[in-house]
Amino acid sequence: MQRIKKALAVLFIFSLSLVLIACNDTNKEKSEETYTVSFEGTDVENQSVQKDQIVNEPTNVTKEGYTFIGWYEDETYTTVFDFTKKITQDTKIYALFYTSIKTILDLGSKLEHGSVSTDIYFVKGTIKSIANSTYGNMTITDGDQSIFVYGVFGDNDIKFSELTNIPVVGDIIYIKGPIKKFNDDVELNNTKYIKHEKNDTTEKVTVTFAETSLKPMTISKGQTIEEPQQPNKEGFIFAGWYSDKEYTKAYDFKSAIDADITIYAKYIDLTQYAEMDLLSARSQTIGTNVIIKGVVAQITYADKHKPNGVFIVDDTNAMYIFDDKIASEVEIGNYIKVAGTRKNFILEKEQPAAQKHQYEGAIQVADTYLMELTKGNQNFNKDWIPETTIKELHDTKPYDKNITGTIYKVNAFIRKVEGKGFDNYYFNDLDDKTGFYAYTANSGSDFKWLDEYDGQLRTVYLSVINAKSSPSDIIYRVIPMSIEEVYSYNTDYNPEFAVKYRAKEQFTNNYLEGYSPEVDLITTVEFETLGIKNTNLTYTSSNTEALEFITENNKLTFKVKNKGIITVTITGTYEDKEYQEEIQIEVFSTPNVDIKTIEDILKLEDETEVYVEGNIIASLVNKTGFYIVDQTGIIAVQLVQDEFNKIALGNKVIIKGKKTHDGVKYGKDNQLSSVGQLVIDDAVIIANKYGNHQYESDILIKNKTLSDFINLKATEEHTDKVYLLEAKIEYKETPFSSNYLLTEGKNSLNIYSANGGQLSFLEPYKDQTVQVEFAVVNWNGKTAGAVLAVIIDGQRIPNPSNF
Repeated sequence: MQRIKKALAVLFIFSLSLVLIACNDTNKEKSEETYTVSFEGTDVENQSVQKDQIVNEPTNVTKEGYTFIGWYEDETYTTVFDFTKKITQDTKIYALFYTSIKTILDLGSKLEHGSVSTDIYFVKGTIKSIANSTYGNMTITDGDQSIFVYGVFGDNDIKFSELTNIPVVGDIIYIKGPIKKFNDDVELNNTKYIKHEKNDTTEKVTVTFAETSLKPMTISKGQTIEEPQQPNKEGFIFAGWYSDKEYTKAYDFKSAIDADITIYAKYIDLTQYAEMDLLSARSQTIGTNVIIKGVVAQITYADKHKPNGVFIVDDTNAMYIFDDKIASEVEIGNYIKVAGTRKNFILEKEQPAAQKHQYEGAIQVADTYLMELTKGNQNFNKDWIPETTIKELHDTKPYDKNITGTIYKVNAFIRKVEGKGFDNYYFNDLDDKTGFYAYTANSGSDFKWLDEYDGQLRTVYLSVINAKSSPSDIIYRVIPMSIEEVYSYNTDYNPEFAVKYRAKEQFTNNYLEGYSPEVDLITTVEFETLGIKNTNLTYTSSNTEALEFITENNKLTFKVKNKGIITVTITGTYEDKEYQEEIQIEVFSTPNVDIKTIEDILKLEDETEVYVEGNIIASLVNKTGFYIVDQTGIIAVQLVQDEFNKIALGNKVIIKGKKTHDGVKYGKDNQLSSVGQLVIDDAVIIANKYGNHQYESDILIKNKTLSDFINLKATEEHTDKVYLLEAKIEYKETPFSSNYLLTEGKNSLNIYSANGGQLSFLEPYKDQTVQVEFAVVNWNGKTAGAVLAVIIDGQRIPNPSNF
């Protein structure tokens, strides 16, 4: 029995030792089990950690453009990671970085307009100003850069104003949210409030907003505030913020605030404004207060691409609204309601010229207030828009109709013309000659979107935004609203094209009896651009005793005979298509007026009305006009473009005008600084005797050299004579300008022009020494030279610039 017990004891001890050995092996395996710990969002290397051991916390964690805050268990950064916790599985630890404002701005600049980033960024900054205390619209700064925050919300999207502890200006705020790009501005959008800290011991001041429900703002002394959102007041329009309760001084939100202040909200009584459609608004007298609404069809831009106005359209017409603030807030396709005042705009310096042409100014609404804004991308109504031609608009006189600010449908060639440092965009009629240019303050860069249409014939909706007024003319400038489908020209229009664009321009409304223009009338029209061929023109006169069409040497012309009234019928035909128009012409007798010689005119007082007869021998430069000569002298003549269109170089004319000096200037103490340019101004063509007349060169002064005209005094009269000189013609060009000069040895004198292109007739004589007919000009307060003609081998080549 004892043996059995002993044997059993030995067996138990052996079995127990086996169990202990097995347990020891299991513990050994457990102690050798490891897990991978990764540090997300950083360059820190992964760590291998044995089970139930702790991970070593990395140090010196950096990331360019970011500030490291700490380690978190989750990628939403809600729970701080505990580095004393044992590792029992593969683990990801998330690094929280706050993004610098500079980095936010850099990232935002790469976004598309109107887009919002998908990533969320943590940002810390000092509150610089609070624009909206309800939603927490604010500007924050890190000391180097600032950024606008559009909305700060708490948990469950509670408003900024409902936070338990509301941050104020000067506090350090911690927020997170996406980046948004709006126009060219980068902002943080609809952010979440994390926390804030006090960071300000400076003296505080209080800003109170009178006549509003806005709460007073407490800010640090010496800081500025951003303009709050417009307050609302039933029955009134908000009209701006003012420093005084009398509303005499607009408040400047860029000014630092050093003491408690009250800012006053100004309102305008809506009963002083009448709501109406755009057609009615256009017809209102200047100064009428109106309320108008419509779809934004186009936005205009001042220099540096700053929005400065919008065109809106309703079901009746269109209107230009001149307001940079509204233009900055809206987009094409938005629907807006605006209160403002009907005005007509003319540049102050152009007002005298505009009055001369009876141009009343560009129709618009200004001094405006945005009442409603509905975002969207609506198309403007085109049903009311009249269809016309560029030529018809071009020929519309301002005293007949003010065509500014409304919209027209035309078919036009779109042409881009590159200049020196600028691009011009033209809308040309079917003749590809009559046209308008797009009005730009940005050297054409605001119309780059037209490049894809360059050279195409398109249906275009456009508006005449204004007219440039000069002493000689008004020039309409346009803004395209939209570019529509390619226009397919129909050859059925050939007869009408031939009459309107080729035949009618050959005639004027009156002729002097016995004097006929030397013109071969067009009888066949071909225009390759539109594929026009074999389109014929015929002409008939209702009074052959006054004007008769005759054919000589297979050429059709007409002879002006006796005094009378004539109806000329012009007929265009193409295949079986025909088109007719009638024009009225008067043949009149030589007027009985007191014609004076130029020599006598020079002796008269300025502002004297004069009549003179002479030959047109050369063009003025950079002015609409010419030089006229008789047997006694020569003088410059200025006239409006419509009058200029009646003449040609070499014609003998009788003109009426005002003898004066253009460009007289006075300096300090009202001392004369320039006598100006001797000229017959506001000239009218009384009669044209046509022809290609020359003149006796005896009136030219021939004993002068170029050196006699260097550094002439602008206070002395030098513009009443013409000289025959020998000089070298030189040309200078820079990336932004070009001009011609006369040189003689070391002496040089600029030839007056806006650019070298106006003197292209001199190009064949560059770097040559030639004889020139030379005059001194003094249009702008300083003397320069004018070349009336170049003499080559005894042949006179006149300046034809305007012709």
